[in-house]
Amino acid sequence: MSGFMGGRQYYRERHGHIDVREIHAHVPIRTEDAEVWLATWDKALDACGHSGPHIDKLCSVVRRVALMLVNDVPDWREGET
Repeated sequence: MSGFMGGRQYYRERHGHIDVREIHAHVPIRTEDAEVWLATWDKALDACGHSGPHIDKLCSVVRRVALMLVNDVPDWREGET
């Protein structure tokens, strides 16, 4: 998130790229998972007292990225008996 927000590119320094889809490609992410994560994100911002047009814009970008990560990787639970 630091690099995403314009700060130091810690992930890039260590791994050489910041392809968010590639980073998460092995993780099963359903739309429901993204929505739960986004709700948690919103609660954290609210709890810290962050609001206003700049936060709305940030949330819009984060929502777009979170939903872009939804994939068709089989859920880890599908293999359970």
